[in-house]
Amino acid sequence: MTQREIDVPLHSRLLIKSDFVDDIRDGVNNLTEDEHILTPGLDGRLQGTVAGLKIGDVSMVFVSYGSDVTVVSPPNRRRILVALPLGPMGVECGNNEWVAEGPFALHGTQTTKMAPHGGLGCLIAAVDVGVLESLLASTFGRSLANPMLLSMAEPLKMAAPELMTSIWSSVIGQVDASPAGQPDAMLEQGLSGILMSSILTGLSPYISDVLEPKTKFLGPRYVAAAKVYLEEHFAEDISIEAVASAVGISARQLTAAFQEHIGKSPVQLLREIRLEKVRGRIEASHLPGITTVSSIAMASGFSHLGRFSAHYAEKYQEQPSETLKRVRLRRET
Repeated sequence: MTQREIDVPLHSRLLIKSDFVDDIRDGVNNLTEDEHILTPGLDGRLQGTVAGLKIGDVSMVFVSYGSDVTVVSPPNRRRILVALPLGPMGVECGNNEWVAEGPFALHGTQTTKMAPHGGLGCLIAAVDVGVLESLLASTFGRSLANPMLLSMAEPLKMAAPELMTSIWSSVIGQVDASPAGQPDAMLEQGLSGILMSSILTGLSPYISDVLEPKTKFLGPRYVAAAKVYLEEHFAEDISIEAVASAVGISARQLTAAFQEHIGKSPVQLLREIRLEKVRGRIEASHLPGITTVSSIAMASGFSHLGRFSAHYAEKYQEQPSETLKRVRLRRET
């Protein structure tokens, strides 16, 4: 290996060197799941290099093209892609056009057109939205209020770009210092967590509405007790009358108090708790003997699978079967 090859990020995980557009495009897409379109410049030449790997839930890719190219990436919706240009990169998205010299996220609902530096290339990290949502909720101990959908009008430039660049460089250095083919599960999980935390930090200006607001609960004790009861008995076939009886008031009083102090009914809160439990169980992907969405939903207290699927899709912007499919693909790779 030459010194120039050693200087390439992720040189220890080289995947392909090729002059063919399809080879380079597919080498990137296989890890990022982006399905982007790659078009060479006027001379049609390419001297591409792709290196990368899966680090836990995060796909990390380095790509350089050796000449001018145009990359068109479709809306990513339930997949977060972050690009870290290693040289000036022209970017067009919606009504925005800029030269990126720091990390930015690809748009969730609009096409992103990029012109990366031909020689220096760029780094790309890709991770499922659901994984980041789960990490965000567990980190702050708060429930999801809205799906994480990057659909803002402004350019999605990452916050704390120097910090992200430093973290990615350190992780890549650790990967390149570790022998390929000898996985260390604990190290991999740690590096994956570091990368995802850096992505959440970078996305912080755009995801402030994803979590429920942090508020100090000032309602009656029986409302707090009812919330605890729902959390502990969510998987059971429980009625509002049973919850009210457990905290010593009537069902009508409980419903009125929930609406006044929480802004939703006990039934709505129970449904949200169950949806989050289903989501967490699917994302955890280690449930023995439970391999179908219907089994997971029923084990989480849902009895009507049609209504469950509708509520799940409304909250998470994808069908539960799509979530499970993504988790299975991650396990297989």
